[in-house]
Amino acid sequence: MNKLLKTIPQDDEYYMPGELEPHQGCWMVFPERIDNWRKNAEPAQIVYAKVANTIDFLRYPFLLKYYYKI
Repeated sequence: MNKLLKTIPQDDEYYMPGELEPHQGCWMVFPERIDNWRKNAEPAQIVYAKVANTIDFLRYPFLLKYYYKI
């Protein structure tokens, strides 16, 4: 979508579902930027993997990963 909407999200039928409402998935961004995370992001990656594995059977997570060089 390349145009600026002059309405509020509710008018366009956008909303934030409640935590327990049914929804299609869960977006997660994999931590890997070493300038933002301590110890080369390894502790955060371990925790993110545990979270993704925990919610996998409840709400199919979509995991984003990108390559970033500093």
